[in-house]
Amino acid sequence: MYLAAELDHLAVVRLLLEAEADKNAASQDGTTALMAAARHSHLEVVRLLLEAGADKTAAKQDGATVLMATAFNGHLEVVRLLLEAGADKNAARQDGATALMAAAFNGHLEVVRLLLEAGADKNAAKQDGIIDLMGWS
Repeated sequence: MYLAAELDHLAVVRLLLEAEADKNAASQDGTTALMAAARHSHLEVVRLLLEAGADKTAAKQDGATVLMATAFNGHLEVVRLLLEAGADKNAARQDGATALMAAAFNGHLEVVRLLLEAGADKNAAKQDGIIDLMGWS
C-alpha cells in the first residue's frame, strides 16, 4: 500500500483497499501510505485513503504527522483536505515543531495562511528553535 500511495498509483491503492489491505500499515520509521501520498501531493490518493478511514493522526517515531510533512512541502490543496478531514492542526513533534512552523520555515505563505485560518497555534514554541529538516519530507 505504502509504495503504491507514494508512487500515485490510485487504481492499485483502490484495489488494495478493496482487498482489505491494512490502510494504516507503517514503514519502520512510522510512515503510512497516507503520509507517503500526502508528502508528494497525490491529492486523489490522499482523498481515497481518507475516505477509506486511514488514520490522519498517525505519527512517525519522532512525532511528525501527515499534516506536518504536507505543510513542510507546501502542498496547499492536500493541507486543505487534511484539515477538512479533521487532522490535528496543533500536533507537535517530540521537539515541539508543528505544521505551522514547518510551512513558515519553508516560506509557504498560502499554507501558513490556511493553517492560521484553521486556528493553528501561532504562539507554539519549538524546544531548541531550530527546525531539523530530517524526517519532514
